[in-house]
Amino acid sequence: MNPYKILIKFASRSRPEKFFAGLDNILSKIDDKVNYVILVSADVDDASMYNKQVLTRLKHYVDNYNVIPVFGTSTSKIDAINRDMNVVTDWQILINFSDDMEFQVQGFDNIIREKFRAIFPDTNGNIFFNDGFVGDVLSTMTIMGRMFYDAIGYIYHPSYFSLFCDEEYSNVCKKLNKIQYYPDVLYKHNHPANGIGVPDAQLTRTEGYWGVDKKNFQERQLRNYDLKYDTITNVWFI
Repeated sequence: MNPYKILIKFASRSRPEKFFAGLDNILSKIDDKVNYVILVSADVDDASMYNKQVLTRLKHYVDNYNVIPVFGTSTSKIDAINRDMNVVTDWQILINFSDDMEFQVQGFDNIIREKFRAIFPDTNGNIFFNDGFVGDVLSTMTIMGRMFYDAIGYIYHPSYFSLFCDEEYSNVCKKLNKIQYYPDVLYKHNHPANGIGVPDAQLTRTEGYWGVDKKNFQERQLRNYDLKYDTITNVWFI
């Protein structure tokens, strides 16, 4: 069988050292050095990333690994995550990576491939692992099959700015019966809320959307996230 090609979507802003540490983490833990691509979404108005020093350093990754950086303009954190998906089209599994995530297991990519082939071989589904802190309560790293992505058309619902989007994603996937949890700690969520690292200006900025994103989440939750319900089969669908 041909292995699934994995697209690792990596949006980053204002944290160049964490960004490069994230790239190094992915590349050191990935086993299949061919069937993957890392699509980076960064911003031209972010002077900490869009400068000669970072671009020169980034060129090494572009020249030696399957890394594609796209510098553009983002209206929000979620817009950055959803951005540039037209750049790479020949993938079957998507991993939404961030600079506060860290893969713990060598060969994480082949583990993910094996799980998909076992439970969602047509890629119409999602999986998630214990991030070391929240267990099966929430999927903090989106690992999405291509068929499912094509059905919804985004990674996180674009109505969000920063927060609660992963809670909606988890709830929607569970309602649709399109997500499977595994207790293995494949990656860790190194977030200050989990006692790792310290808050910075970027975190303060994104956390500032708590009120508006919570209100949006609650309103969408009351509408069952705009999903439809089949009264004959008793199942939710998009």
